[in-house]
Order: sequence, then C-alpha cells, then structure tokens
Amino acid sequence: MNIQGVEGTRTTGNVASPRDLRVEMHKRMTLERYLRIIAGAFVLISLALGYWISQYWFLFTAFVGLNLFQSGFTNWCPMMAILRKAGAVS
Repeated sequence: MNIQGVEGTRTTGNVASPRDLRVEMHKRMTLERYLRIIAGAFVLISLALGYWISQYWFLFTAFVGLNLFQSGFTNWCPMMAILRKAGAVS
C-alpha cells in the first residue's frame, strides 16, 4: 500500500509516527512565524491586562507595536536574537 509521507514522498508501509510529524512541524516553524506568534500573544495579553488590571499595560502593547514597526525598517528585533540563541530554526 502506498501512503503519502510527511515530506511529500511516497512511502510503503506504516503512516508516519507522531514523533516524525512533530519533527516535521518544528522544521516548518521558521523564526518569523515564532516572532509573529509571540508578538500576537504579547499584544492580546497586554490588552487583556490593560482592560482588567491597569491601563498602564497598554504601554506594553505600544512597545510591542513600536518594536514591530522599527523591525520592519531595520530588520532587527530583540526577540529574534533571543529566539536564535534558543535554537529556533531560521
């Protein structure tokens, strides 16, 4: 029986194991995708904290937005440096 493999190749036999799928998904998670997920989470969390805890949390939202804005021009972001040191795939 032919089964479509994880990387798009034809394989015979068993379907890819969950470990293989996790490894493949990790390969697809690029540095920019990690950055977008983290920035989006920071914005949503800081908006919630600003609404329910203190309006000063909106300053953190502004900081994240300003950082994303400047990284669009300079192509440098502190979170990208942290992710690279943590071993994220670039």
